[in-house]
Amino acid sequence: MVRYERSAGMNALMSQGPDLLSPRTATESQPTPSPPTPGSPRDNEPATYNAGDIAMENMFASPLASPDAFPARGDKRGSYMSLNEPLGKHAADNISLLSHRSRHTHTKRFDHNQARKYLFKVGGLKLLVTILFSALMCIALKSWEGFREPVVLSKIEVRVFNALMIGLSLCLGLNLLASLQNYAGILRWSLLSRRYVSLETFDLMLGLERLSNVVKLMVISLPLVRRNKYLRKLRWFKDARQDDTNWTWIVCLLWLGINVGSQILVAVSSLFYPMDPSVMPLLTHGNVTVADLTRWQPVPEAADEGQPLDREAAWMYGMEAIAYPQFAPHDIQQDLSVLAGTPIYQLTDGTYQYHFFNRNPVHQYSDYLLSNRSIIASATCDQLETKQEDVATTSDTGSYYLDGRHSDTDDWTRFYFPDNVTKTSLFLCNSTVETMTMVYNKHDITDLTPTEYSHVYGSDDYWASIASGSLGWTGIYDSGWDDQQFRTYTQGSKWSPARNMDVAGIEDILMRFTIGAIAAFDDHGLRYNVTKQNVVPTPGQSLNVDWSYIFSILGGICGIQLIALCCLLIFANRTIVRDESYFSVAMLLNPVINRLGSEGGMNMSGDEIKHHPKLQFKKIQYSYREGKNGEPNQVDILWEGRDSRESRKSWAAGVYN
Repeated sequence: MVRYERSAGMNALMSQGPDLLSPRTATESQPTPSPPTPGSPRDNEPATYNAGDIAMENMFASPLASPDAFPARGDKRGSYMSLNEPLGKHAADNISLLSHRSRHTHTKRFDHNQARKYLFKVGGLKLLVTILFSALMCIALKSWEGFREPVVLSKIEVRVFNALMIGLSLCLGLNLLASLQNYAGILRWSLLSRRYVSLETFDLMLGLERLSNVVKLMVISLPLVRRNKYLRKLRWFKDARQDDTNWTWIVCLLWLGINVGSQILVAVSSLFYPMDPSVMPLLTHGNVTVADLTRWQPVPEAADEGQPLDREAAWMYGMEAIAYPQFAPHDIQQDLSVLAGTPIYQLTDGTYQYHFFNRNPVHQYSDYLLSNRSIIASATCDQLETKQEDVATTSDTGSYYLDGRHSDTDDWTRFYFPDNVTKTSLFLCNSTVETMTMVYNKHDITDLTPTEYSHVYGSDDYWASIASGSLGWTGIYDSGWDDQQFRTYTQGSKWSPARNMDVAGIEDILMRFTIGAIAAFDDHGLRYNVTKQNVVPTPGQSLNVDWSYIFSILGGICGIQLIALCCLLIFANRTIVRDESYFSVAMLLNPVINRLGSEGGMNMSGDEIKHHPKLQFKKIQYSYREGKNGEPNQVDILWEGRDSRESRKSWAAGVYN
């Protein structure tokens, strides 16, 4: 109806004679209306141009020449064909509204190299997005693990990390899935142009983005299903392919493996960056427990009483540290859970050093941190000369012995010294506990009040002097020995070796006992709480990333997509790749739907269309018809038996409509 109105409007336009200059002048001089037809639906409409004329006016706004100025044509079309020439700014595409032989308005040039460049651009961009998400995952893992030193994470930080990694993993997986779906949507056009296939197979290939369609296409393409008539009776196998395909099921299987494998790789990547309890504690605000260096036991003692309890306590701490581990100065130990006691360090000059610990008041033996406070124990000894009057040797063996007897008998008994003890020695030693040193560190206690300072570092030399003599303290004063005490040790023990001792050996025993007493006191001695500190040790977590597996997994994901992109560049540039619009697909499948004719309906399902008697046993192919007389090639759906039997695996370069 519209086409009739447009033609009538133009006939009126051309009948005005040579004086007509434009459609607007035609509007002003109206033609004589014809007698109305009874019952006509347009009896009451004004005799002027209809909607078609208005469209023409909008399309050709520039003045028109008189029809006499158009070159005469010998056919029945007269001078109307000359309107195909550009008449204004809106007619630059050379489109005629009057001629039924219009120019090709949707022609596209197909070139293999240009197609490959386009595919590389589209597919490469998606690969770059995958690489970007992989890089972001690596950056996030390294940031939470720590670049220079391990990072201790709180519960909130762990939750933020988990949320971030879940988001990145989802983005990586979804982008990978979308990329592979896009690649499948591009590759399907090459598959559709390889051979004639049934409508069911054609429909499955059009939907290769869905893995369910890939599975069904693989099943109906299996050679076993094709040859077994009993299997074809089943629902999934009734549409088995009969087009002699041999490799489609293998390609489908590989594609399924790529899709499923890539998602598995994304999922298992989280197994290789677990959260473990941190070796280093998390530092929070609160009170810090340290060793109280004002006294050795909880009962206060007056100085004039000689502090016997403190002296005995120091000796007991030294004895308890007999099995404490000893390390080199560079081998700093921060984990006490696997040690027999707090660690002791022997310096290169032979002296001993101890590093104090800061502890959590609630969990002193599970939440602790090595501090920067340290103390050194040293000793110097001189060997004195002794008389050998009371020590005798046998003339035959040269063994050392002493003669002794009990007070109730007159018989002397000879007591021999061990063979490895060949002399008696006397040493005069000076044991020193040096002043505590501290290197500033933001992870240690700071801003101490004078009272807190005296408890942390000691108010005077009293505590250190007790520690320096701990090897000989008994806490018991004998008559006439008010300024001296002594201890005896079992021969062959750590503190009384069964061998001749020299100055170095005695110094080592003295320093080791002293530093051991200090270490044991810090481990389980008196405590003092330092308030308002930001270095309270609490349990924390640290990220343990297995980078070899992470790099392998992320590299495998990117490698899978790269292989898919290479396949895309090799095979997908052989045909024209249509966009994913349903309108474009509907235009392509229009010849198939037209086969139904009047028997078709808008409410028909896909199965009803494919199994319609007019289409059920038909085979079609996505291809083109070669243009004649210089016309563009026509993209079309070809029918087996009616069109060429030859399948074009690669389309010729040229212009297509």
